[in-house]
Amino acid sequence: MIEHLHDPKAELAEVRRILKPGGLFYLLTPDVESVASKLMRRHWLEIKPPEHLFYFSKRTLTRLMNASGFRMVSARTGGKVLTFEYIASVLTRTGKWLPCLLRIALGWLPIYRRPISFPNGFLLAQGFKPAGLD
Repeated sequence: MIEHLHDPKAELAEVRRILKPGGLFYLLTPDVESVASKLMRRHWLEIKPPEHLFYFSKRTLTRLMNASGFRMVSARTGGKVLTFEYIASVLTRTGKWLPCLLRIALGWLPIYRRPISFPNGFLLAQGFKPAGLD
């Protein structure tokens, strides 16, 4: 994952060097503009210094890929499979009323502990190496 790299641009240069013209590559990274990051702010689960050295949005990742000689084919939000119970436990760290509301509203329902795919939190990007630019 690109957020762990000390020099993402240099690493993308290496990917470009070894990738054949017309080749595709994929990367997955936390989305700093995701709903989860905006709701949780400084409590967002992906804030992990010193593990995560960089944070990207669709815009900044596109800019980095373009500067590295790639073209973004697609960048879409990926998801995670979580339970409302887990989300409530994480939100407890914020000290806000939302975890209590989740427990009161959903805690008695089977859905509270059932895994659900949440379509936010990560960017899945597909890059393309144009032919003839080397």
